Amino acid sequence: MEEDYETKMIQKYQNDVQKQELKIISNNQLLDLSFVDKLSVNRLTVFSCYNIIFKELSLKVTSLWLNKCKLESIAGLEQMIWLKSLNLFENLLSSIDPVKFLVNLRQLNLGNNFIADLSPVQPLKHLTVLEAFSNNISSLAPLQKLSLITNINMYSNSVSDISPLRSLKNLKFLYLGFNQISDVHILQFLPLVELDLNENQIVDVEPLKLATKKRLGSDWRTFCRTFLYILYYYIIKYILYIMIKDITLLTSSSS
Repeated sequence: MEEDYETKMIQKYQNDVQKQELKIISNNQLLDLSFVDKLSVNRLTVFSCYNIIFKELSLKVTSLWLNKCKLESIAGLEQMIWLKSLNLFENLLSSIDPVKFLVNLRQLNLGNNFIADLSPVQPLKHLTVLEAFSNNISSLAPLQKLSLITNINMYSNSVSDISPLRSLKNLKFLYLGFNQISDVHILQFLPLVELDLNENQIVDVEPLKLATKKRLGSDWRTFCRTFLYILYYYIIKYILYIMIKDITLLTSSSS
């Protein structure tokens, strides 16, 4: 029976694989993904497939999207430690414990679930993008050692303390709208390019002014350095041109 299912699924989807990407859109009550191991797939996207069975997939699968699948559990996903991108947008998840084993993840989307605890994200040292908007998250402490992270979206949660973010020296994009934040003094220590604090309870906006001045100062210094490098390049180029021209004239005169 299992072989019949696997053969049927391979025949159904093998012609849909394009550039090592497979998209499955179905309202089936059960989907066993083990057949993907027989296909040459690098990126797998699944929409509206409920009650998914996770079995060990091909090592080639580095990107997995499971959107709107009504998943209540991702047990079994811990086997896929080679994943670099995981999208679990709009499911019914309250726990993401298996994620802690996916140590090669670079991008993780947990948006629109019922997650309160981010501690499984703590071991993901290679993570650069975290989307966790529209959940029940109150603590950012598990993020404080994710030194490579550049993008955090915690829009519409229950966050009040953002101090754990102070150590994130590569953080450029931060979205914290619709939370319970009042103290934003740590933002002046971050190299932010984009910031959203819409609908919070901020009392003192002075740190935001300092952060803006710091950013403008950094931009101005970068501009000045770039201008000087370009000027130096053209001065050297002009000097070399004059020297070559003089040498050419001297050579012509001697002959």
